[in-house]
Amino acid sequence: MKRPIQALVSALVFMLCLSTSFSTQAVERDSSAVQAIQAYYSEIYRSDSTTSSLDKPERIYAEPLLQLILQEQKKQATSGELGQLSADPLCSCQDPSAVEVRNIRSMPSRKKIQRIQVELNVSGHTEFITLQVVKLFRIWKVRDVSTQDIPSLKQSLLAGQNAQVNQTP
Repeated sequence: MKRPIQALVSALVFMLCLSTSFSTQAVERDSSAVQAIQAYYSEIYRSDSTTSSLDKPERIYAEPLLQLILQEQKKQATSGELGQLSADPLCSCQDPSAVEVRNIRSMPSRKKIQRIQVELNVSGHTEFITLQVVKLFRIWKVRDVSTQDIPSLKQSLLAGQNAQVNQTP
C-alpha cells in the first residue's frame, strides 16, 4: 500500500515542478521584453538626448516595419518634406529630451508577439504607446507601434505608400 502512495506523491511533485517551470518561463519571457524596451527608452530618451529611434531604426524595428520606415525616410530625404514620420514613433514626439518614462508594462499577448505598454510624460502631456515586440535572434525588436491617434504605424505607412502609388501618373 505504501508504494502506490509514494508513486502518487512523486507524480504530484513532478507535475507541480513542471507547472512551476512553465509559468516561470512565461514571466521571464514577459520581463525580458519589458527589460529590452526599458533599455531602448533609457538609451534614447534622456534630458541631454539629441537622438531618436529613427536614427538607427535597424537596431530597434523588425521587418516589415523596418523597411517601411526606411522607405519613408528615403522619400522624405528626396522630397525634403516631413512626410508620415514627422515624429519619433516610440514617443510620439519631436524632442527626445522632453520625454520622461513613467511606466513600462507587459500586456496580455500572444505567444510569440509581446505587447508592451509605455506610459510617457512628453512636455507635460501623458502619452500611452503600445508596442508589439518580437524576439528575433535573441533580440527584442518592435514589430508595430500604436498610439491614441495611430492604431498601427505599419498600416499607416502602408496606406501612405499605397496612396502615393495610386497618385503616380
